[in-house]
Amino acid sequence: MRSYADREIFNDREKATWCDAVDMVARVRSTWGNELRCHELVRATAKVLGQLSRQVMLVDGKLWAIEHSWLTLHTPLGRHAILDVYCPGRIPQVQLIDAHWSVSRGYEPGPVRTDIKLDIVEKLVQEMHHPKS
Repeated sequence: MRSYADREIFNDREKATWCDAVDMVARVRSTWGNELRCHELVRATAKVLGQLSRQVMLVDGKLWAIEHSWLTLHTPLGRHAILDVYCPGRIPQVQLIDAHWSVSRGYEPGPVRTDIKLDIVEKLVQEMHHPKS
């Protein structure tokens, strides 16, 4: 079955961007453990999506009480969608969320983070470019 969101809310470009993000995150090694934070994963994903000419905007903030980072996609008519590549406490891990409705409550933008581990971002970018071995 195709959901209402699949049929009516998200366009083909948004769904393709989500599919690309799912594929990229799937290439990341599962051996990272707790050292891998959403803040680095989202930056690596944004970088690789940008290389694919996908337009995304990085957002640091909170998801309820959790410090969190995610991407937004700007859509027709000024609407935007949240592309969360490390969705806390939910599966699937990579989610595309319509930010127009109350389903996106809890996502609150905040200041840009200054504690980003750039070496991890670069390692993640490399992993996203290559299939798992």
